[in-house]
Amino acid sequence: YLFELAPSSWKLLIQHAGWKIIHERTFLQYPLYHPLRFTKGVWAKNDHEGFYGVVVVRDPTWKDLYEDW
Repeated sequence: YLFELAPSSWKLLIQHAGWKIIHERTFLQYPLYHPLRFTKGVWAKNDHEGFYGVVVVRDPTWKDLYEDW
């Protein structure tokens, strides 16, 4: 099985694992403003739309709330 998570799902996982996002960015695989932007449909049909990258720092606020579960 292949599972893909949306950025909103990744944010929750990161937060509950004891991290805080200080910078985030989505890198798209298809060009938005380029002469080859007509390939967007091909990319969307055959592959996911891009990559989600984050820079994080430790922040156990949420993790500590659920530590005793």
